[in-house]
Amino acid sequence: MLMTACDLGAVTKPWEISRQVAELVTSEFFEQGDRERSELKLTPSAIFDRNRKDELPRLQLEWIDSICMPLYQCYRWSEQLKNLNGKEEREQQRHTEKKETERERGQRRGTRAECFWL
Repeated sequence: MLMTACDLGAVTKPWEISRQVAELVTSEFFEQGDRERSELKLTPSAIFDRNRKDELPRLQLEWIDSICMPLYQCYRWSEQLKNLNGKEEREQQRHTEKKETERERGQRRGTRAECFWL
């Protein structure tokens, strides 16, 4: 478990460090997804699919909640848990903002369509 905790450690770092590592990992994942699509003719999983990058905040939340948080809670590492909680709050905010933006776009589209048909 310590090896896993070390491997996932970037998520417990302060936001600026965690964000930079996440960008590097995401870049690698997208490259893998591109190769899966072009060479193997497969549809990559959401986390590897650059065409689904809007789903990343939700996927990050799921990853934090199901993998990272339980792991670090086992060790009761208070500083890492504090940073992880902060990252979870930021990802939740990003996820909420994205949903609100989508809802607003949908409402605007609906209004235009209704006006068009009148």
